[in-house]
Amino acid sequence: MKYQPNLTVLFNNILSKDINKSIIGFKDQNKWIWKSRKDLKINILNCIDVLKDRKVDKFDRIMYKGNNSFEWVSWNVATNALGGIWVPLYDNQGDDYVNHIINDCNPKLFITDKKYKDVNCISNAILKNNFNNSSNKELPINSEIDIAKLIYTSGTTGSPKGVILTHENIISNYESINTRFSDFKNKDFTTLNILPWAHIYGLTAELYYNILNGNKIAISSGKDNFVSEIKEIKPDLLYLVPRILELIKSKVEFLDKPFIKCILPIILKRIFGSNLLTIFVGGAMLDKNTKQFYVNNNIILCEGYGCTETSPMISVNHIHAPNRNINSIGKIMDNLVVKIIDDEILVSGPSIMKGYWNNLEATNKVIKQIGDKYYYKTGDQGYVQNDFLFYTGRISENYKLNNGKFVSVSNVENIVKKYLKTQFVVYGDNKPYNILISEKQNIITEENLNKINKDLDNYLKIKRVFYIENETFSNYLTPKLSLKRNKLLKDLQKIVSDSY
Repeated sequence: MKYQPNLTVLFNNILSKDINKSIIGFKDQNKWIWKSRKDLKINILNCIDVLKDRKVDKFDRIMYKGNNSFEWVSWNVATNALGGIWVPLYDNQGDDYVNHIINDCNPKLFITDKKYKDVNCISNAILKNNFNNSSNKELPINSEIDIAKLIYTSGTTGSPKGVILTHENIISNYESINTRFSDFKNKDFTTLNILPWAHIYGLTAELYYNILNGNKIAISSGKDNFVSEIKEIKPDLLYLVPRILELIKSKVEFLDKPFIKCILPIILKRIFGSNLLTIFVGGAMLDKNTKQFYVNNNIILCEGYGCTETSPMISVNHIHAPNRNINSIGKIMDNLVVKIIDDEILVSGPSIMKGYWNNLEATNKVIKQIGDKYYYKTGDQGYVQNDFLFYTGRISENYKLNNGKFVSVSNVENIVKKYLKTQFVVYGDNKPYNILISEKQNIITEENLNKINKDLDNYLKIKRVFYIENETFSNYLTPKLSLKRNKLLKDLQKIVSDSY
């Protein structure tokens, strides 16, 4: 399959059609404002002028720190149009993290509302005085440059690494999603955005997929307003991480009783809106109980699996597939090859990253040549059955007790999740037994602990529970709301050791 050589080509195509059609919406003073394709094109062209004034050239890294916005999209497209490399950061990332990235990638320009040393910083506000363009102009295309994005990992296991993604990487993944969901084309869907576009799942699967397919994206004003804004927007599609689904489930599952169970589908329909076709779920593994809860209540989930290093989608379920397996993490994308070697998932294909920025050693650890193909080693365990991929755990999280018994962390924690609704960690690496580290807000009763242990093999049983402040867990959540497990345990090393 041949792909367009450059993302800007795809944007020129979509922005030249039906120019007055709404494309991006956001709230301003409690009122939804919609921007058209014409508005977006003009804003991109003004961003290009600003970048040219700052002498931005091919291969220059342009950093951006901020929440999703109309401007976010404009700067992103403008950077790639000039041959620059887009380096997005989450708005809530701390100065140590930001300074690490500045030192690592040496950006030409940093678009942010805060000043940082050793880099030229400008604010989004600079655009207010630069509306001089016409929508009749085409976006420039720099086809000499293959690198499009530099996406930094969240740093759950050491310092963040910059994942080098090319135009082909992202376009091939976008096209493979298009192929899988070919019946979704030309539907004029609307989605309500809550995922950060600084993460590759939100960038490729939501932002690019919807804009380039002519759908509308409404940007939520925040997680506290998300549910109420669903009622306002009535989206056809939603893109969520498991933690959001778990939180919604925890607020309504008290209704999951025999005598009132029949109203649960109605309640969930009201929460998610009457137009909802499906919810795409990715970014982390979805708990089986949570998945089954939504399936039982007529909310259709399309679970996907991927990595930043794979641009990201490796597999995804389709709601209408005749052989759909809801227990899997999706059917493998048509243009990818998956191998299982020593229980580890390896992936090859056009969406695999070019490598880690300035880190050949880290690159060589995860890229493996087999025959004439290069495979990315995901670090995840799993298996393939009839082209469906199944996830069984994270290799780096598993451990052995000091008696030599192997512990699959994900299997144990999935059992605990049946009885515990807040953040927690199971631990026992080279220890005589497993312990549970939990938030103080949810004291585990002896009855619930007995229920957990009844579901576990003898050697896996949890002998002690250790409580820490709720805020401690909050400090170890990634922007996609998954827990930085290894980092948490490392920082709690002394406390954990004293628990035995």
